Amino acid sequence: MNRAHSGRTSPAMPKRFAFALAFVALALAACNSNYNPYGTVTPIPSPTATTYSPNPNVTSAIVEVTVSSQPAAGALVSEATPDPNGNLSTAAPIAQATTGPNGQVTFSSLTPGQVYCWWYNFSPTVQSSNCTKYWQGNIVYLGN
Repeated sequence: MNRAHSGRTSPAMPKRFAFALAFVALALAACNSNYNPYGTVTPIPSPTATTYSPNPNVTSAIVEVTVSSQPAAGALVSEATPDPNGNLSTAAPIAQATTGPNGQVTFSSLTPGQVYCWWYNFSPTVQSSNCTKYWQGNIVYLGN
């Protein structure tokens, strides 16, 4: 007896497998879309450069000297303005002062916005220096 050929050469796909395949296809489609379950994401703006505006009423700077991370009392600190190329010139200091017990000294009568250089000689061959125009409201640190 001949059976009629039903046209199917392989068994039917189980329903569970079909549902799993459909779920994977939907998950992949969701991953490749712009869908965000948390709403719209707003990008964070990048920081903008601020311009420095010196305070015309602040005309003194605090310089602190440390040796081995400890305040250096009695350290002679020199002050000058940089040469025309912006380099420290220790030849002619415009002021000198000695630090107190806390390793700090205050330099007064400074011009706001002007670059000043301060230095301390640890020895004849070792020096710490700092040239900056941001001396207002900040401690200028020298030392190690």
